[in-house]
Amino acid sequence: MNNYATDELTLPFTASAAVPPAIPPFIDRAINKSYYDAPFIPVTIGDEYWIIQTECNVAPNYTPDTHVFYRWKGTNVDDCKQQPSGRMDSSFPRPGGQRHWIMGLWYDAPSKILYACMHTEFNYTGTDCVNGFNWCPRTIRLASSTDKGLTWHYEGEIIISEYPTGLLDFYAMSGSYKSNGCGDFDFYIDQTSGYAYIYFWSSWSAKNDF
Repeated sequence: MNNYATDELTLPFTASAAVPPAIPPFIDRAINKSYYDAPFIPVTIGDEYWIIQTECNVAPNYTPDTHVFYRWKGTNVDDCKQQPSGRMDSSFPRPGGQRHWIMGLWYDAPSKILYACMHTEFNYTGTDCVNGFNWCPRTIRLASSTDKGLTWHYEGEIIISEYPTGLLDFYAMSGSYKSNGCGDFDFYIDQTSGYAYIYFWSSWSAKNDF
């Protein structure tokens, strides 16, 4: 057994660090106007390096059913150039107004399909939310793209909320608390085993609590 604190260890790679010549545009707030509630998701598509981020504005300008997916392409994180933004097609169900955030990406090379796991919040305009912005029901959805994220198509639900339509009134249920569903997750593909893993949050809140 190696004692990594005292023994010499030879790794099969080398690494170096240097100050980049400029802040990459996708994290420069002067260029990228998106609110940082949405993560930057890197993905390799063929020999191209891509970064995709969901546009995420802030209340009171939080507009349901409007979705823009910023896209950058390059050879590495430092030289990515912005590409035309992606959009969702009409296949997504939209009960009561909702928002989608891409939280994980995986490119299937044989089929040339890019898959996205999406954190979804819905029924912004229904009885589940107060003034359109409260603890709305959450679900995790799967979407696909055949044009490198320029157009997204709804594939189905991965983990649904206890209120799958988003149109139920929490107060019709017994108890003092309501489930907010599953979301805000991390996504990991184990290519060796062939399994995909989603590590998600699940929360409950009081019915009378904003």
